[in-house]
Amino acid sequence: MRTFSSRHRTVRRLILYIILFSSAITLISSALQLYLEYTQGVAEINAEIHQIKDSQLESIALNVQDRNIQLLQLQLDGLVKLPGIERISIVTTDRVKWRAGEVMSNEIIDERFVLYQHGREQEPPLGILQIVVGLDELYSRLTDRVYFIVISNGIKTFLVAGFILYLFQYLVTRHLSKISDFAQNLTFDKPIPPLVLDRDAKERNAPDELQTVVSALNGMQLRLGDELQRRQEAEQKLLASRDQIAHLDRLNSMGEMVSTITHEINQPLTAIASYAQSATRRIDNARPEQQAELQQWLATTLKKISEQALRSGKVLQRIRNFVKLRAMDMQRLDVNTMLREVGDMVETTANSNQVSLVLKFNPSPLYVEGDPVQLQQVSINLIKNAIEASHPGAQVVISTCLNSENNEVELCIHDEGVGVSGEAVEHLFEPFYTSKKQGMGVGLSISLAIAKAHNGTLKYQANAQGGCDFTLTLPAVGEEVAYDV
Repeated sequence: MRTFSSRHRTVRRLILYIILFSSAITLISSALQLYLEYTQGVAEINAEIHQIKDSQLESIALNVQDRNIQLLQLQLDGLVKLPGIERISIVTTDRVKWRAGEVMSNEIIDERFVLYQHGREQEPPLGILQIVVGLDELYSRLTDRVYFIVISNGIKTFLVAGFILYLFQYLVTRHLSKISDFAQNLTFDKPIPPLVLDRDAKERNAPDELQTVVSALNGMQLRLGDELQRRQEAEQKLLASRDQIAHLDRLNSMGEMVSTITHEINQPLTAIASYAQSATRRIDNARPEQQAELQQWLATTLKKISEQALRSGKVLQRIRNFVKLRAMDMQRLDVNTMLREVGDMVETTANSNQVSLVLKFNPSPLYVEGDPVQLQQVSINLIKNAIEASHPGAQVVISTCLNSENNEVELCIHDEGVGVSGEAVEHLFEPFYTSKKQGMGVGLSISLAIAKAHNGTLKYQANAQGGCDFTLTLPAVGEEVAYDV
C-alpha cells in the first residue's frame, strides 16, 4: 500500500509549479510595472524642470540682469519648495552666487540652463541656472511598491494554490486513490465488484476523463476474467492432450520392451512350473515312510511357488501402473530407488544391444516430489535413447547427485554413442521430430513437458566421447521413506 506522501506527490508538484510559474509572472510583471512607474516619475520630474524653464527662466535672467537680489532669492526659495526639487543655484564665473535648498538625496537629476539677457542671446550669458532634483523619494516609493506587490502577490498565490489543491483533491486525487486501490486489489480468480467513483448519478454518467478510465478498468476486468477462464480451459485441454500423448508414448515404450516384459514374467513362471513338476514327481515317487519328509519339502516348495507368483504379480502391477492412463499423482520418492527399478525394466533391452548399464548413485537417498510413473517414463526414454545410440560393447552411465548450491537433485544419462547432429540439436525437444526410422518423435518433448510440470529442467549437452549427456534436474525435498510402486 502506497503512503499518503507518495499518493500526493503529483499534487505537491502541481502546487510547486503553480507557485514557481506565478512567481515568475509576478516578477516579470512587477519589474515591468516598476520600470513604467520609474520612467513615469522621471518624466514627471523632467516635465516639472522644463516647466520651470519655460515659466521662470526669463524672469530669473531679468532679476539677475537687474541685480534684483531680494526678488531673485524669493523666486529661488519659492521654486525649491516644489515637489522633488532639493536645490536651485545660479552659477556665474564658475561659482555659485545665489542658491536655495540643500541636496539630501544620493541619486539626483542635475539640469542646467544658460541665462541670457532678454533679446541678447548672442552676448555672453549672465550665468547658469542649476536645478537639482532628488530621486530618493521616487526610489522609496518604488521600494514600497515592491514590498506591496511581493506581499500581495504572495498571499494571492498561496490562496490560489490552496484553492487549486482543494479542487484537485476533491475532483481528481480522491478518485485516483480509489482507482489505484481498485487496481491493486484486482484479481481475476476472485472478481471484485465494478469500480464506482464517489459521485452523484449525473457526474457518474458524465463522459469525462476519470469516468473513461473507470469504464476501461471495469471492461478490462471482465475481458481478462474471460481470457483467464479460456486460458485455464485451454491449459486443461493441453494437459489432457499431453497425458494422452504420454500414455501413447508409454504404450510405445512397452511395445518396444516386449522382450524385457516377457523375460521378467517368464522367469517366475518357469520357476513356478519347475517347482510344480518337481512336486508332482516327488509325490508320485514317495514311499509311505517318507510322508513326513515329503510334507516338509512340499511346504518349502509351495512357499517358493508363492514367492514367484508374487514376483510375477509385482511385475504385472508395475507394467499396469506404467501403461494405464492416469492423472498426475505427486509423491515423495527416492530417485535412486526409482532408477534401480527402471534399470531392471530396460536391462533386457541393454543386453540385446550388447550395452552395459553402469549405476553411479549418490551414496544417500535423494528425495524429490513427483509422479513416479511420469518420472519413470522420462528415465526410460532417456536410457533407451542412450542404449539405441550406443555401439556394441559400450556403456551407458546412469548417475545421480545432489547440487547443494541450488538444492536440486540431478539425474544424468551419459552415453558414448553417435551423438546428435547440429541440425537435430535445434529440433531436439520439438514434438514429432525424430531422427529414427521408426519412432513417434514425442519421447523427448513429453520428457521436457514432464520435467517442467515437476518444476525441473531437462538439458542436453554433447560430451567429449562424442555421445550425449542428458540431465534431468528436480527440486530436492526433505527425507521421506522411498516409494514402492
